[in-house]
Amino acid sequence: MAHNCEFQNKTRDNVLKAIIFNLMENGPMMIADLATAAGYSVPTISKYTNRLISEDLVTMPGKINQARGKHPCIYALNGSSKFFIGVDIKRDSLSMAAMDLAGNIISLEKENDLLFSNSAPYFEKMTGRVSDFIDSTGTNRTKIAYICFNIPGRVDSISGRSYSMFTFEGDDTPLAELLTDRMGIPSIIENDSRAMTFGWHKLYNRHGYKNYLFVNISYGLGLGIVIDGNIYRGENGYAGEFGHINTFNNQIICHCGKKGCLETEISGSAANRIARERIRNGETSILQHIVSKGEEISPKNLIDALSKEDPLCIDILEKMGMELGRHLANLINIFNPEAVIISGSLSEDNIFFIESIKHGIRKNSLKLMYKNVNILKDENAGDIGVIGACMIGRWHFAVRGL
Repeated sequence: MAHNCEFQNKTRDNVLKAIIFNLMENGPMMIADLATAAGYSVPTISKYTNRLISEDLVTMPGKINQARGKHPCIYALNGSSKFFIGVDIKRDSLSMAAMDLAGNIISLEKENDLLFSNSAPYFEKMTGRVSDFIDSTGTNRTKIAYICFNIPGRVDSISGRSYSMFTFEGDDTPLAELLTDRMGIPSIIENDSRAMTFGWHKLYNRHGYKNYLFVNISYGLGLGIVIDGNIYRGENGYAGEFGHINTFNNQIICHCGKKGCLETEISGSAANRIARERIRNGETSILQHIVSKGEEISPKNLIDALSKEDPLCIDILEKMGMELGRHLANLINIFNPEAVIISGSLSEDNIFFIESIKHGIRKNSLKLMYKNVNILKDENAGDIGVIGACMIGRWHFAVRGL
């Protein structure tokens, strides 16, 4: 009897999840279409849809007008029933967004006065800002299903552990648990590049690409890999560490601890180092005032200087784009993708950089591999990470438990 009850509960949960998931993926649907998409009978879907209506998770916004017969009802997710918070942690900013169950962004905020540091004080400040943001939205905290934090580096989103950031000495508690305790709301973590890829795949993949590479070039260099319409994570969830391919004999220590990583020559951090070295060696640039004050040259500084035709920045970004294109050509030869999407802060408002990347790809990839590959610039690079974090929270809600 207990076994039968357990089986019935599992079936019930699976049906409920299938309904939520398909309404998320497809928008408002009729019962018959829901049944087909979910793979259950019409009576079963009708029964459990009514249950979700009683729990305020699903609404019946109207009927479809037909010339003959009954007007079938359409069903949709009730946006105000659940909410999801996305947090995108960057080196020079903190982005936060709130999304409702229907997928609408209800609030988005970016703070540029909180510089990242891998420290306990930053952790406290960051989570405090997130808490203040939640309060500012007026959202009932009991209705927030998940907070998703985007973390740079190696992230095991299944176990909730980060192996690059917030690994405080003497505390082996998974980061997701620490965040849940700190926020008082279920919290999950995801690698920043994969979150960006997830957001782009769900919202902006208008051509329906199923096999493509998503490049995140910001202060670091990350990669999202999509195969057969699914984000490839690898055995332990660490796939996509493109920036840590050992490539150069430059003796430069990467933040990962190794020498000669791709990221040491192709990234916002590399551009900062190269520009500062060349200015100190006597080259002129409109960025000289930043170097003279001992400040860091950000991707935005580089792009602004590029727009003013600064020769030094033109040369740095052209060479960097060509070199990135050369290494992307190797990935194209391996994966034979439909598209390569270029995103991240170093790509924003930077068509010149994108063209250099394309040139590097054309020069180094096999013609048969390259000729059908679409190289696209992500037009939403500034917000795609935090939006992707919200959407990952929704996905967890639909797939892992209501």
